[in-house]
Amino acid sequence: MTEDEVLCDVEGNIATITLNRPQKHNAVTKTSEQALIDHLNWSDNAESVRAIILTAAGPSFCVGGDRSWLASIAEGGAAAESIEHPNEMFGAGVRKPVVAAINGRCAGVGMVYALTADIRIAARSAVFTTAFVRRGLAGGRGLAWYLTHVIGHARALDLLLSGRVVSAEEAQRIGLVHAIVDDHELLPRARQWAGDVAAHCSPAAMAVAKRQVYDAATDSLGTVLDRLLNDQRELLSSPDFKEGIASLIERRPPRFAPLTSAATTSSTYITEQEPERE
Repeated sequence: MTEDEVLCDVEGNIATITLNRPQKHNAVTKTSEQALIDHLNWSDNAESVRAIILTAAGPSFCVGGDRSWLASIAEGGAAAESIEHPNEMFGAGVRKPVVAAINGRCAGVGMVYALTADIRIAARSAVFTTAFVRRGLAGGRGLAWYLTHVIGHARALDLLLSGRVVSAEEAQRIGLVHAIVDDHELLPRARQWAGDVAAHCSPAAMAVAKRQVYDAATDSLGTVLDRLLNDQRELLSSPDFKEGIASLIERRPPRFAPLTSAATTSSTYITEQEPERE
């Protein structure tokens, strides 16, 4: 792998992470996936970054595992039990908002990458498939959990059991993506969404809101309500709340403090110190 297989560029307060194996339709290898994780980790801990875009170069978003890598695993037989799979939440594992800009084919683990984003915008050229059952596997990397929570039990089973191809239009209809746009509008629309939250929303409050949504998917209502009450008490006494009200009264854009690694966050989120960039 070269470092260029996954790119990370920062413009303003937005980090754009780009899968960059266009000649392979951004098929995943063990090393390219680690690069993605590293860029997400860095972006989550960089104080200058307030929102993250995940996209891909070339005609496809991500077609799943690289064929040569998959072939080596298949030929390994029983040795495949020793293959390492990162226990990562990808976009769901960072505290900052993540928007996926999905172009072309999105399959297998590519679906996982997309579903772990908080917002999914698809180009009209996008098509989706879980694919795993057509390769003798069930959904990996938490795909069944994400699909069930995003589109519901029945629709998740439809896609997981059939491995059929879903168009961008159907993906929007069933709630798999939030919006579809013409291909040339994909990145501008993603930047518009990311730029709006980066400029106007409290990073600390967004981190809490994101954790609340994932907690709500697994905890009881009573537990969630107790945690929400504690969260609200903390936020009501925070500098960001005072700044939010001041900006409203003074009719100006808010000046919220950046999110640091010491900010309130769930233990499931990445909390390592910000690494240096070369």
